[in-house]
Amino acid sequence: MPSDGTKTKAAIINTAIELFKEKGYQNVSIKDICDAMDIQRGTFYYHFASKDAIIDSFYDNILIPGKYHTKIITTDNCWLKLWLIFKPTVDWTIEMGSDILSSIITINLQNSRTTFFPETENNTKENTLQIIKKGQQEGQFLNTRSPLDIYHTIRNQILGICLVWCTKDGEFDEGKEIHDSMIFILQVREDLVKEEEKWFS
Repeated sequence: MPSDGTKTKAAIINTAIELFKEKGYQNVSIKDICDAMDIQRGTFYYHFASKDAIIDSFYDNILIPGKYHTKIITTDNCWLKLWLIFKPTVDWTIEMGSDILSSIITINLQNSRTTFFPETENNTKENTLQIIKKGQQEGQFLNTRSPLDIYHTIRNQILGICLVWCTKDGEFDEGKEIHDSMIFILQVREDLVKEEEKWFS
């Protein structure tokens, strides 16, 4: 059972997210968050050093659903495996909205931090590299460049799409754009894409 401190921290994060969505990140102060929760500033600072520090905790809310985990383990479709790994983060950026995502990217750039998978970067990277390599060996991915090159291309492409999405105030389907760009980069066999689409339908 979560401790009272853990519950309070989670409540601060959830309250901050709602306020950021409603007013925009730059328009929300620590006082606003405390007032909305009816807590003292000292309680806030016990859990977070600053408003920006809340951003780091956002990633804790990115969870791969259980049915995704099961499918990742059981499917032989390497494209489906990859998309199930990346999709929760893509969905999370959409849920946060372009204003919050823009602030997250800006803060992370200012602090020389990666924007996605900050705590699980190495694990995610290794899993992705293994899946790409297997997909190439089995003829599922026709792109013959090194798995590491492909991985970096995918990551840079995702960040680029997110940046454009933010500057366009979220006016296009970010998820579809990332999905389709990954297929293009990997050069995924068409039958595997159809299988993935059928699984989600």
